[in-house]
Amino acid sequence: MKTAKTERQKLLARIHLGQAGRGLNDAEYRALVSSFSREGHASSALLETEELRQLADYLAPVSSFTSFAGPGSGPPAKGMASYKQRAYIRALWLRKARNPDEKSLNGWLESHWGVSALRFLSTSQAHPIISVLERWNKK
Repeated sequence: MKTAKTERQKLLARIHLGQAGRGLNDAEYRALVSSFSREGHASSALLETEELRQLADYLAPVSSFTSFAGPGSGPPAKGMASYKQRAYIRALWLRKARNPDEKSLNGWLESHWGVSALRFLSTSQAHPIISVLERWNKK
């Protein structure tokens, strides 16, 4: 039978593998963590076990990658937003959106920026979108 401490340690390990797999810097990681916290904690050590499970599950698809470039067979096509930019946009969206899911993010991108999904975002579009979402998160 698992003890609570052992389960927490395993979840924290999975989360940190996912952080590395997505190439998130400290600010991006803390924004993502706080989006999963009911109390707004920016440290995974302060999350409840259920919040840790949700965050680990969210990061799980990426934690199995051996490359730190993110999912896919290599770097994004020339002129396309990097995986780090897309992950940061997603983390900022999750933090403040009323409907923090991929479908609502894609709807917002389509209506405001003319891009049907985050994966189709160009580098030139990523910078102003990040600026808008950072200002939105400061409110």
